Amino acid sequence: MHEAMSETTALAEPNDDATLSIKRNITPAMRRAAKWSTACSDEVTTSLGSGAISSDVIEQMPVVPEVPLKVPPDLGRFVLLGEFRGVVVEVLDDSFWARWRELTSGETEEGEFPLDEISLADRSLVREGAEFYWYIGFADSPAGTRSRQSILRFRRMPSLTSVERASAERHADQLMARFSNGTAR
Repeated sequence: MHEAMSETTALAEPNDDATLSIKRNITPAMRRAAKWSTACSDEVTTSLGSGAISSDVIEQMPVVPEVPLKVPPDLGRFVLLGEFRGVVVEVLDDSFWARWRELTSGETEEGEFPLDEISLADRSLVREGAEFYWYIGFADSPAGTRSRQSILRFRRMPSLTSVERASAERHADQLMARFSNGTAR
């Protein structure tokens, strides 16, 4: 790094106005090209050795475009602190009451959520009996910032009504009876 700094310093010392403007526009790629050209031209060696590059040498240098690296975007990550499954108990004008269960401990709680916390895509799904998933955690951005987030996502699959649930239970009981008696074939 010291070597690069001394080369930059040497190149930045003006001898005249024309040389100064050339020196300011020298990129690392141009320096590498000039060093590569040393084998082809004694003039380049002399010019670099003195700390000045003549305009003739600059014109002879190959143009090396700077190509940005194509790195896949880092979308960040989400560090999960808590995961819950809940059901809407009552819908009010600007909020709703819900009961939820923490999936790791099984502990249940009840509380109120403002409708503003629900995404526009999910707002039409908020109704009594609607099931939702609630995730609490840290979102780490690609830039390195961390923010605490609470994400509520409503279940897209419709919940069974009490009539549908009773019908499914009767059908399951009939199947169980058939298989337990040995009559199923």
